[in-house]
Amino acid sequence: MIKHNMFVKNICLVIAICFLTSGFVKAQYANQQALYNNLPQARYYNPGIMPEYKGFFSIPLLSGVGSIASSSSFTIKDLFFNKKISSSSFLAKIEDKNLLSSGFATDVIGFGFKKGKNFMSLNVTTKTDFSIKYSKDLFNFLINGNSSFSGEDILLVGTSFDMSSYIETGLGYSRELSSKLSVGGKFKFLLGVANVNANFNELELNRNLNDNTIKSSSDFSVNSYGRFLLDYNNTDELLINFGNLGFGIDLGANYRLSDKLQLFASVVDLGYLKWSEYGETFYNDGSTFSYDGSNLDQDSDFFSGILDSASTILDLKRNKVSYSTRLKTKFYVGGTYDLNKNFNFQGMLNGRVFNNKFYPMYMFAGGVKLSKWFTAKLSSSGVNGNYDNIGAGIVLHPGSFQLYAMMDNIYGLTRINNARHLAGSFGINFTFKEKENGKVKKAKKQKVKTEKASKSKKLSKDEKTKEIEK
Repeated sequence: MIKHNMFVKNICLVIAICFLTSGFVKAQYANQQALYNNLPQARYYNPGIMPEYKGFFSIPLLSGVGSIASSSSFTIKDLFFNKKISSSSFLAKIEDKNLLSSGFATDVIGFGFKKGKNFMSLNVTTKTDFSIKYSKDLFNFLINGNSSFSGEDILLVGTSFDMSSYIETGLGYSRELSSKLSVGGKFKFLLGVANVNANFNELELNRNLNDNTIKSSSDFSVNSYGRFLLDYNNTDELLINFGNLGFGIDLGANYRLSDKLQLFASVVDLGYLKWSEYGETFYNDGSTFSYDGSNLDQDSDFFSGILDSASTILDLKRNKVSYSTRLKTKFYVGGTYDLNKNFNFQGMLNGRVFNNKFYPMYMFAGGVKLSKWFTAKLSSSGVNGNYDNIGAGIVLHPGSFQLYAMMDNIYGLTRINNARHLAGSFGINFTFKEKENGKVKKAKKQKVKTEKASKSKKLSKDEKTKEIEK
């Protein structure tokens, strides 16, 4: 049992480190942020955006503040029955296959500047990303034991998880290729801090009906890095291991199809992280065990009870190892239709890849823009089978000062216990607008005069045509 408790302690320590190193609990940005071309943080979703400003500077720890959490099945309310944690209520609500995810990011440094038709940027960001794909059968087995399954074999399919914390240094570049097309990319240097990773895609348990023992016929492992960061008695291992290197890339493009219609597409977080030298693996090599379930309703800590049950039944062994993990790649495609200079309509399809499966989301939004100092949007999105995610956002931009705030699901705030998707962000930037020289101003004035004269001639011609017809 000491070995099993050590496994739980080690995994919990790494998970705690991942959350602690995400900064002052700042979070990954709301998806709605991708639709604001006048916002520097929109380029984190699409590096192909050519900004409307000459440069920007993000206030450290006061920009990119927010939170995001998403569950494909259960809500907070589903964990309780009669105001007590209930495993049976939890099992009744989850689907056969489920996904739980959250993300955190804090901008430590963020700035960019334009030179001609080029725009360059730099960001240093701490990130934490968590995803777990799990099956109902797994939790049914952990809670109720093998008695809840009939037959000799128990096949637990479709369970994997990954939590990573790392520091990203990104170098971005965008270029305006023509008046209609701009493209861009970002190259990322990654330094890993902590990780827990496992994949139980096909875990087969063979049940002996005579003595009720179980043998695992599939080898599997749980990899982790970072336990020693909270182990103050261990001074042999580095707090920051510069051997944990990784690389990533973002690509994006914007294309103006007409005066009113603009399209965009991007792919974000193509890359990997290597966890070297001080990584650990907890593995099972097909050992035999007996398990009758766990009464988690009486456990003061539901998820700690789950971890304890998992470590007990799997009889995990421990070894040091180096391993690699992939970033969770995201895709975005969408468009903006300008009704006039003040109102537009937008649509976007985006999703992320985890364990070779694509999880989609869509969003529609209507926006209003009054000059350059005020932008607001109202959005509706579908994610995790929920289609009542009503969001809103605002960007105030008086002079160089820029303040933004937005949520993908404002309606969810009124019923947090029933919400399956919550995301919001706000922050402060300073932008530097381009100063038009005398020739540009004169050309614009001449263009306006020409357009007015052309309209006047057209109206006059139409009036003459009407007179002739009479």
